[in-house]
This record gives sequence, C-alpha cells and structure tokens, in this order.
Amino acid sequence: MKYSLGNIDKYSTAVYKTVMENSAFFRVDLFEDVNEKQLFYSINKALEYFPLFKTYLKYDKSFYLETNENAIKIFNVDEVSRPKIFGKTTNNYLFQICYFKNSITFEWFHAVCDGMSAIRFFSKMLSIYYGVDSEDEPTGHDFVQAFECFKDVKVNPIKEKRQEKGYKSSSMPVNKNGYKCKMHTLKIKTSDLLNACKKIDTTPSAIIAPLFSRAIRKNMKPSTKNKNVRCGIVIDIRKPLGLVTSQGAIINKSITYIDKFDKYDIDIVSTVYRSLLDIFVQKDNVIKECQNMLELDPIFNLRPIWLLRTVLHIYAKIVKRTMNNFAITYLGKVPFKQEVIKHIKDFNFKTWTDIGDAVIAMVDFNGTLILNIGENYKNENVISSFIDELKNNGINSIKENETMFEQSNYRYDKLEK
Repeated sequence: MKYSLGNIDKYSTAVYKTVMENSAFFRVDLFEDVNEKQLFYSINKALEYFPLFKTYLKYDKSFYLETNENAIKIFNVDEVSRPKIFGKTTNNYLFQICYFKNSITFEWFHAVCDGMSAIRFFSKMLSIYYGVDSEDEPTGHDFVQAFECFKDVKVNPIKEKRQEKGYKSSSMPVNKNGYKCKMHTLKIKTSDLLNACKKIDTTPSAIIAPLFSRAIRKNMKPSTKNKNVRCGIVIDIRKPLGLVTSQGAIINKSITYIDKFDKYDIDIVSTVYRSLLDIFVQKDNVIKECQNMLELDPIFNLRPIWLLRTVLHIYAKIVKRTMNNFAITYLGKVPFKQEVIKHIKDFNFKTWTDIGDAVIAMVDFNGTLILNIGENYKNENVISSFIDELKNNGINSIKENETMFEQSNYRYDKLEK
C-alpha cells in the first residue's frame, strides 16, 4: 500500500542530513530482562495495528511511504553502542529497536509520524509483549493529512500578541558536538509542579518554559542588551481540530520571556504562557497556522533531490538558531496500561537539539514528570540554575547522572520508484 506524506512529514524528509534533522528516542527499563523472542513477536504484531511503521521511503517526483514486506530486525546492544545510522541495517524500516538486558530503546524517522503516534505504537507493542488485552487501534481510516484537510477552510482567527525576538545566538555560545548533546534527566512529582502555579488545569510546559528561560537569563553576560528568551512549544493539534490520524499533526508555538516577567511570581508568568497557548489552540487559529505551514510546500517539494538538499541546508542553518532559543516537547501521560506499568522501572523520552540550543523532552510517567534536557551550552551553569529556579518555587527535583546522548539517524543509499 502507498501512503502520501503530509506537509509536516515532508518537512522531515526535507531537513534530512541538516542541523534540524531529528529522530526522537524512547527508552523503557523493565524490572526483568527482555525476552528477545517475545519482543520480536510483539513488534510484528503491533505493526498490524500501525501500518505506517510497516513501510519504507520511496521517491517519485515527491517522497511517499510504501508497505515494506522485509523481515523486522532488532539489535541486542546497549544505548551507547547502538547503531547511529539505521535504514539499510533495519531492512529499510524507518525505525530502530534495540534491547539490552532489561532495557528496550525505540527511535524513528519523523516522516512516519510524530511523537504522539509513536508513543501509541510503542504502548501497543508493550501491551502485546505482556499479553495485556487492549482495544484495537484504527488500521484503515486514520491516515489523515492534518494540514491539507483544512487548506481551503475559511477562518476568523483570534488576534494573537506578537512575540518579541529572542536573544542573539552569540549571547549564549554553544559547543559544536554534531549529533551529540549533553543530556540531563530531572524527575519531578507532577502534582508539585502544578501546585507551583496554583492551577491544576495548567500544562507543565507553561511552567517549565519561563523557569528555564530565567535560568538562561541568569547566565548571560550582564552587558547583554537583548535578554529575551524565545521558547518553541510543540502543540498536538488532534484535539482542537477533532482529528483522528496516525500521521504527523503537530505545530509550534513560540512564546518569549521578556524583561518585565522578572517582576512577577511564577504563577502569574505561567498564567500568561497558558493564556497564550489557550488562544493559539483555538480551532480557527490552529487552522490558520496549518494554512501558513502549507505555504512552505514549494520548498519541501523542490526537485530534483539535490536542489532540495542544497536549499534546506542553507535554510536549516538560518532557522536553527533564530526561530527559537530552546524548545519544549511534551507527550503528556504515557498511554501504557496499568498492567504494563507495573513491569516498568523507568521511562525516558530524549531528543537532540534540532531547533534552538536546547530541547526539553517531557513525559508524565505514573505521576512523575520526567524531563530530559539536551543542550550544548558553553556555560555549564544553566542546568544548575534551572534546578535552583525549581527549588525557589517549591518544586523539588531529582537529578540523575549527566550523559552524552547521540542521536541515531535514518539514512538511505538510493530510493526506488
């Protein structure tokens, strides 16, 4: 079967091999060692429910996915030693699954889907692995291209406040580590975080974004004139648009922390952030943003491929450090069944710094907010300052050992028609 790519999926093929390339990473640590035979079975069974993952990438005037009948390959190797290039090594599948002792890692090429669909696939795989009954996922009617289906819809968006530009990249220099970055893992009780802003209906992103912005500002030179910190927050548009789709359905909302926010308590600042997010996710505003994104299609569809690559390499270098200073991506509560959770010791969601100089990947696992912060700042005090900001606002965090994370990337030699 052939699957067309939507705008957000085309973006991932366009930024292939650029400084904005991204392959997100999940890791689950179990209380017992992994059974290879059962893992292999559960992956193959899960693919029946998520056929987008049972594909390989092809090209005929544009990129598309087609059903892959090759055998699945998995690797018995630890996280650090796992293959950093996948594709040919995975029989052209656009994801890589490794296991080692009691851990399973999963990463994928974003042209398949976004993190919300990927976590559903991963959850289904684990449910099958543990023999947990669960309702079948849609397999034939949820291949909706989120942006395209609202292309000609008339909208009346709510006017949004224009956000100021963030600081210049020279104000917070970074080390060039290729696809590597320092990875810091923090764990916070979700209830403690929400209590800090005195609102139980807020989102963790609205609290973490201004606190991390304050940490960055404290580590800039006093002579820095523009200390605004612009944060890009990834938004899942399925709920506001009433969409059911396995394909990519995310957009980015940039919010800037400005000087006057220093005068306010975090509960007030987080309310400002939440209000801006609430306006942004109103249906007409989301549809308008989708239409804005479709204007980039001529770039993503450039031909031949070498021209697309050339243009996007230039485009990516400009956007990476000017669009946002850092980014937040939050998957919400993991959709694992309780019968599965009792087998899980730990869960991690990591991502390399594709847009901006830091990325905070967050997930709520069983009432604990797990933050994986990837960064390459030359100033080594940003994370400790962030922990201090949390503590000063009554939010206790547990910091795990710092590691150096390296992103694995999908690669192809030649695409068949």
